[in-house]
Parts: sequence; structure tokens; C-alpha cells
Amino acid sequence: MVKITGAGAGKRGMFMTISVLMLGMIILSLVFFLSEQLIASNASAAESGDIDRAAGTYANIEEEVSRIVSFYINVSANGGNVTIEEPVPFPGRMSDALDAFSQFEASYAEQNVSINLTNTKSGDFMIMPGEIAISNAPGSFAVTPQNSTESSESLQSYYVELAFPAGRIKSANWSLMSNSSANPISVHVRAHDPNYAVVLDVYGNVDRYGTSVLNLTDALSNGTQVALVRFSSPAALQVQTGSAIGLKTIVEFYNLVTLEANDTISVRSTVNKTGRLRIA
Repeated sequence: MVKITGAGAGKRGMFMTISVLMLGMIILSLVFFLSEQLIASNASAAESGDIDRAAGTYANIEEEVSRIVSFYINVSANGGNVTIEEPVPFPGRMSDALDAFSQFEASYAEQNVSINLTNTKSGDFMIMPGEIAISNAPGSFAVTPQNSTESSESLQSYYVELAFPAGRIKSANWSLMSNSSANPISVHVRAHDPNYAVVLDVYGNVDRYGTSVLNLTDALSNGTQVALVRFSSPAALQVQTGSAIGLKTIVEFYNLVTLEANDTISVRSTVNKTGRLRIA
């Protein structure tokens, strides 16, 4: 039996040692790589979870605000139609309800939440696209488009219904009528008492960029004005009344529209979600 000794055996031992060291380095590198991937995956999962939680909180707030608004006024957007049904003057109780909800949400939400409802509490909204303003003031309701293709030019017709107390409404007549436009707006104004014992229907095609005024008079005081409906440039509507009435307004557009608040919700975490509040 021959025993190998000397330089050959030493080289083989050195090669074995180097191989073991290289294998160890490869294993360590693989472990480090997998560890980094795991850390990155965990970070990505955590961020994805934060995105979902922020989006969920935002959606819940938006839905709850819409419910509060719809409890006091009936607002909806269906295709190219926006319907708003409310009392005039605007109900101040809605502002108190929105304030209470904002305080509750800011105190108990899991994420850092900021809710700005300044305009919503006043009954001011936006029809989008076109940024058509819907506003409420004491004894007044207004729809005010901008002078542009997607705003005033997209508006097709108005339906305005006014519900007066018994015995208050006598007549509705145009005190000023402008219908010379080649691009008119179709309007229908209906005034009635609670039991529909008196129903006044007035139709017209009014100038989109002119002024037309419908005067409504009182049956109890020899024709005194109780309200007026004004159509003015650009394709705007204003209803003014000196007493409490019920008001329903349907605005029809050539394009699809949504109803939004001119206010924002912000949900802040590792990712932020901020946007304008959608009502309908």
C-alpha cells in the first residue's frame, strides 16, 4: 500500500479549504439576499396595508358625510341630471350635525384625519366637470356655471318646483323675458300649495346669455311678490323668496356629471390620501 505524502497532499487540502470557504460565502450571500428581500417584502406589505387603511378611512368618512347631507336635503346625480330638493332657507341643523361628526372622527379615527366642511355646512356644492357652483344664502338658492364649453354650454334645461304654504301663491308671470338666443335653455317652473289646490306651470325657452325673470305673487296681499325665479348669463339660475318654501331643482346636462363638495378630506399616515368630497 502506497501512502501519498508531500506537496500533492498539501495542495489538495488547500483546495478543499478554499472550496469550503467559497461555499460558505455563497451561502452567507444567499442568506443576506433572502433577508433583504424579506425586509423589502415586509415593508411593501406594511405600506400596502397603510394604503388600504387610509383609503378605507377616507371612503367611510365620505359615505357618512353624504348620509348626513342626504338626511337634510335630497341630492342625487344620475347620468346628466342633478336633483336638489331642500327647504329655503337652508336648514342650519345640518351644520351642527356635520360639526359633531367632524369632532368625533378627528378624535377616534385610527389615522390622522382632517375634515374641512366649511362650504358643505352652508349648502354649497359643485357640479363636476365644469365647476358649476351651487350656493345657498338666506332666502336664496343659486346655480352658477362658468362661461365655458364644459360649464354653461353643457347645461341643457332647468326644472324648478316651489312649494308654498296654503293660500300664499296666486300667479306666476314673466316680468322680463329674453328668448332671442340661437342656443336657448329649456325651463319649466312649477309653483303649488301643499295640497296642489293651486298649481301654476310656466314653460319657456330662455336666452342662455340673457336675463329672464319670473315673478310669483301672493294671493293674500293683492299681488305682492313672494318669490322670483331669475335666469341670467351664463346659463345661471337664482331663486329668491321672502318666506319659507320647499324647493326642488333638476338641472339637465348634455354630459355626465357628479355632485361634489367644494371641501376636502385628508387622511395622513405613511401614505396620504386627500381629495374633494363626493356627494353624489
